Amino acid sequence: MEARFFIFGLLGLFALVFIYSAWHEYKRFKRDGGSTYGLHYDEETNTTHVGALPDEDAGFDPEDFVPDELEQREAEADDARPTPSDDPEQDRP
Repeated sequence: MEARFFIFGLLGLFALVFIYSAWHEYKRFKRDGGSTYGLHYDEETNTTHVGALPDEDAGFDPEDFVPDELEQREAEADDARPTPSDDPEQDRP
Protein backbone atom coordinates (compact mmCIF):
# COMPACT_ATOMS: atom_id res chain seq x y z
CA MET A 1 0.00 0.00 0.00
CA GLU A 2 2.81 2.46 0.86
CA ALA A 3 4.63 1.73 -2.39
CA ARG A 4 1.48 2.55 -4.34
CA PHE A 5 1.28 6.03 -2.72
CA PHE A 6 4.95 6.64 -3.42
CA ILE A 7 4.56 5.69 -7.09
CA PHE A 8 1.40 7.78 -7.53
CA GLY A 9 3.10 10.72 -5.84
CA LEU A 10 6.14 10.44 -8.08
CA LEU A 11 4.02 10.11 -11.22
CA GLY A 12 1.89 13.02 -10.04
CA LEU A 13 4.97 15.24 -9.75
CA PHE A 14 6.08 14.32 -13.28
CA ALA A 15 2.55 15.01 -14.55
CA LEU A 16 2.54 18.45 -12.87
CA VAL A 17 5.92 19.33 -14.42
CA PHE A 18 4.70 18.18 -17.84
CA ILE A 19 1.47 20.19 -17.56
CA TYR A 20 3.36 23.30 -16.41
CA SER A 21 5.83 22.98 -19.32
CA ALA A 22 3.02 22.56 -21.82
CA TRP A 23 1.17 25.60 -20.42
CA HIS A 24 4.34 27.71 -20.48
CA GLU A 25 5.07 26.73 -24.10
CA TYR A 26 1.45 27.42 -25.09
CA LYS A 27 1.64 30.94 -23.61
CA ARG A 28 4.96 31.54 -25.44
CA PHE A 29 3.42 30.27 -28.69
CA LYS A 30 0.46 32.65 -28.33
CA ARG A 31 2.80 35.55 -27.55
CA ASP A 32 5.62 34.96 -30.10
CA GLY A 33 4.16 32.58 -32.66
CA GLY A 34 5.74 29.38 -33.89
CA SER A 35 9.40 28.77 -33.23
CA THR A 36 12.09 26.36 -34.31
CA TYR A 37 14.23 24.94 -31.55
CA GLY A 38 17.83 23.92 -31.96
CA LEU A 39 21.21 23.62 -30.33
CA HIS A 40 23.13 26.81 -29.52
CA TYR A 41 26.89 26.77 -28.95
CA ASP A 42 28.55 29.27 -26.60
CA GLU A 43 32.24 29.67 -27.42
CA GLU A 44 33.05 31.49 -24.18
CA THR A 45 31.93 28.63 -21.94
CA ASN A 46 32.36 25.84 -24.52
CA THR A 47 28.82 24.58 -23.79
CA THR A 48 25.66 23.94 -25.77
CA HIS A 49 22.03 24.43 -24.83
CA VAL A 50 18.65 24.08 -26.53
CA GLY A 51 16.73 27.22 -27.33
CA ALA A 52 14.59 28.98 -29.91
CA LEU A 53 16.47 29.71 -33.13
CA PRO A 54 16.14 32.88 -35.18
CA ASP A 55 14.56 32.35 -38.60
CA GLU A 56 17.84 32.68 -40.50
CA ASP A 57 19.89 30.46 -38.16
CA ALA A 58 20.12 26.72 -38.75
CA GLY A 59 21.54 26.01 -35.30
CA PHE A 60 24.69 24.28 -34.15
CA ASP A 61 25.51 20.97 -35.80
CA PRO A 62 27.89 18.85 -33.70
CA GLU A 63 28.88 16.92 -36.84
CA ASP A 64 30.37 20.12 -38.35
CA PHE A 65 32.24 21.16 -35.18
CA VAL A 66 36.02 21.09 -35.57
CA PRO A 67 37.81 21.59 -32.22
CA ASP A 68 41.06 22.55 -33.97
CA GLU A 69 39.41 25.67 -35.43
CA LEU A 70 38.28 26.74 -31.96
CA GLU A 71 41.78 26.24 -30.55
CA GLN A 72 43.23 28.20 -33.47
CA ARG A 73 40.80 31.11 -32.90
CA GLU A 74 41.65 31.12 -29.18
CA ALA A 75 45.37 31.16 -29.98
CA GLU A 76 44.89 34.07 -32.41
CA ALA A 77 42.94 35.97 -29.76
CA ASP A 78 45.73 35.38 -27.23
CA ASP A 79 48.33 36.59 -29.73
CA ALA A 80 46.36 39.78 -30.38
CA ARG A 81 46.40 40.77 -26.70
CA PRO A 82 49.20 43.11 -25.69
CA THR A 83 51.74 41.50 -23.40
CA PRO A 84 52.67 43.44 -20.28
CA SER A 85 56.27 44.59 -20.11
CA ASP A 86 58.59 44.40 -17.13
CA ASP A 87 58.39 48.15 -16.66
CA PRO A 88 54.97 49.20 -15.27
CA GLU A 89 55.53 52.78 -16.49
CA GLN A 90 55.40 51.62 -20.12
CA ASP A 91 52.07 49.86 -19.62
CA ARG A 92 50.24 53.03 -18.62
CA PRO A 93 48.09 54.63 -21.32
